[in-house]
This record gives sequence, C-alpha cells and structure tokens, in this order.
Amino acid sequence: MAIGDIIVGIDIGTSKVSTVVGEVNNFSQIEIICSTNCRCSGIQKGVIVDEEEISLAIAKTIKEAEEISNLKINSAYTTIPGKYITIVQNSIVKETKEKYAGITVKDVTSAIIQVRDIEIPEDKVLIDIVPDKFILDDGKPVDDPIRKV
Repeated sequence: MAIGDIIVGIDIGTSKVSTVVGEVNNFSQIEIICSTNCRCSGIQKGVIVDEEEISLAIAKTIKEAEEISNLKINSAYTTIPGKYITIVQNSIVKETKEKYAGITVKDVTSAIIQVRDIEIPEDKVLIDIVPDKFILDDGKPVDDPIRKV
C-alpha cells in the first residue's frame, strides 16, 4: 500500500451491509474517510436467503460512500460469509524455460495459470488464487521468486 491509496471494504453481515472508505496515510495506516450502512435481511442465520436484497444494499452503501467521499468506487475488499467459501490448496512443480537465466515473470504467471487447472464442482465458482509460497530447487521458500540476471 502506498501513501494516498484508497481502500474500500464491504462487509455483508447478518443484519446490515457496511461500506468503509479509507486512505493510506504517511504511517502506512488507513484513515477512515467515510462509513455507510444499510439494513439488510438477505442473510438469516448465516444463510443467504435473498441475493437481490443483498445486492441492493451493497449498491446503496457504495452510492452513499461515493457521495460522501467524493470518490468513484471501482473495487473493494468484500467479506463473504464463511459458509459460502471453500479454500482449496493446490501445488505444482514447474521448471523454468531457461534454467540459467533465472525465474521470469512469465514463469510465475504460467505457474499460477497451471494452478487454476483444478476440478471445480458445478455449484462452485473460482474467485481468486492467492500464491502462498514458492519453493526453489534448494528447498527454500521465497516470497518473490523472480531473479534479475
């Protein structure tokens, strides 16, 4: 996160939907610009019972947040009730194209695309891939495997 970055969070709760807009300050902390809420009974006992109502509540809180903050919201971090999320761990072994040139962005992108190739049940949708770790030939995990020659 860089100073001045705008961060938006949307929380879908059991009785309301909340949207919070913040800005990253000089101390890498997020300062709240505005917060909006809308009552919503689209979730009962952790189960989504009315998708349309949830959608309308999200749209309403975003519109209010845009008006208050004088910003256009294009993306947000959103909570999704845990019952609807399944985390699947998958790993692959990937060799680089040019062994002595190091690992390239293309190698990492190709590996992430290959990880996507898992069987997904018809009633589920893949929404994100989050690389957990990269392990090189020496067995050491690294955060960023791309080396410059």
